[in-house]
Amino acid sequence: MGNLFADLNKNRLYTYKVQHDGGSAPNPYNGVCTLAICKPTIRRTAKPGDVVVGFGCKSNGDNELRIVYCMVVDEVIPWDEYIRRCSSGLLNKIPKNSDDPGDCIWKSAQKTVPNDPRDSWSGHDASDFDRDVISGEKVILSRNYWYFGSANTVFVPTGMLPLLGRGHRSASNWNCRETFQDFWPLVIPCGN
Repeated sequence: MGNLFADLNKNRLYTYKVQHDGGSAPNPYNGVCTLAICKPTIRRTAKPGDVVVGFGCKSNGDNELRIVYCMVVDEVIPWDEYIRRCSSGLLNKIPKNSDDPGDCIWKSAQKTVPNDPRDSWSGHDASDFDRDVISGEKVILSRNYWYFGSANTVFVPTGMLPLLGRGHRSASNWNCRETFQDFWPLVIPCGN
């Protein structure tokens, strides 16, 4: 892959620490990586062409320089559209039980409907509805992604420490996009 960013002058680089990498957020399975729960600000503001990178989380004993995944945003759709797609074509995103990492955990995007989530590995309950659906508003989909998971040995150089911090980052990453794009071709042979 030549350029990671479709347009380096306008596309954003979102970074954050993946606190629990169990396959729900992100959900990298069956050819489509989705970010549907957690990180509501990223989901609400990301646009096609933006890049989202999840790093290890130091508070979990992980190396925060380790790349968990990287996705180039293909689509950003409202939660109700995601629920419709999961009911017809993206069936694998609907969790079947509490061990399933599926992220289409909400049966409705309407706040007026009682919304208990489906059982899933995510551990989300009714109190997470506002954060996931109302605040987050949207779901990110990508077919152009690299998921490395916990066995990953791909680390960003210490010179890219500005990408890391509490919460998520995007505006403060503006000057790091070109450096990350130059670094990324060195990673791809290690990924999927």
